[in-house]
Amino acid sequence: MERPRTLKWTRCRGMLAALTALVSLVSIAVRAEAAPAQFLTLMTHNVYFGADLSPVLDSPNPDLPLLWEEVKASDIPARATRIADKIAIEEPEIVALQEAAQWSGPGPNGSTIHYDFLLSILSELALRGEHYAPVKVIDDLDITAPVAPGYVHFVDRDILLARTDLPPARLSFSNVQAASYSNLLSVSTALGPITIPRSWISADVSMGGKKFRFITTHLESLSSAIQEAQAGELIAGPADTSLPVVMAGDFNSNANGLPNLPDNTSTYENLLGAGFSDIWTAVGHNRIGNTCCQEADLTNFPSELSERIDLVLTNGGIKGVAEGVIDNHFWDRVASPAGPLWPSDHGGLVAVVKIP
Repeated sequence: MERPRTLKWTRCRGMLAALTALVSLVSIAVRAEAAPAQFLTLMTHNVYFGADLSPVLDSPNPDLPLLWEEVKASDIPARATRIADKIAIEEPEIVALQEAAQWSGPGPNGSTIHYDFLLSILSELALRGEHYAPVKVIDDLDITAPVAPGYVHFVDRDILLARTDLPPARLSFSNVQAASYSNLLSVSTALGPITIPRSWISADVSMGGKKFRFITTHLESLSSAIQEAQAGELIAGPADTSLPVVMAGDFNSNANGLPNLPDNTSTYENLLGAGFSDIWTAVGHNRIGNTCCQEADLTNFPSELSERIDLVLTNGGIKGVAEGVIDNHFWDRVASPAGPLWPSDHGGLVAVVKIP
């Protein structure tokens, strides 16, 4: 039997956490009534590595010390705490994270880890009595840059997490795979030529006798042609299966479909043309559903989310039951020395789907 959703830890968090739980856009009541073997709750969240990397990629003389200060000011530990709060409230069986970065340095060889988004989230979840572990972690962009008195080492990671407190008959994983796309963007930078890896993770999931494939990805944002080619690889690769499929992640293709908006690429329409359904259009009830993007320093107010690029897509008869955006309300912001910060430059998505 599914664990009761008591929100036990919120009692010591005061009225703010209680309010967050009450206004969660995905109804806990809906999930409580669902037969556990048929319904999947999932979360996808680009958690933001903490700084705008454009100066490193574009400028002939990037201010790397300033970049490191931006990372520190973004307060990854505090933001990880808030994201863990949301996971503990929603208790999804599967969590897909993008930009769950690890930052090391500065120091003689940049090897001292200062911030690890994954470790911070898992530690906070453990403090709340929640049980999650990585099913798969894949490294994307990996850069070492000189920042006095030594070097900073940055690793961008995509991660598939899952609950570990459910019996295998309730939730199990097999055929776990991950790979980088062959179509990748290469840029010339002050640090030399850099190829920007983008990747996908897939796993075949069994839930109470029901089986489907779950895929998470983070597609290219700086080139629409490469992004569209990566989506083609996704369709012809891990999504080419006889199993029903759930895909969740940051697709960097604006599903609002207006040509004057940023990130208006063909990727979204190509995925729909390949037979996928966007569950937001089925259960969004005409709500906007924007998930991107706050300012790089996360201090803007009000929210500036204006693009719907984080998506949950399904095929094979998997139906959406509920979906909502999280971390997009003013009370979701976290206290920091720089002032209130959004938990990420993206809002996350929580969705409930019915597995046929």
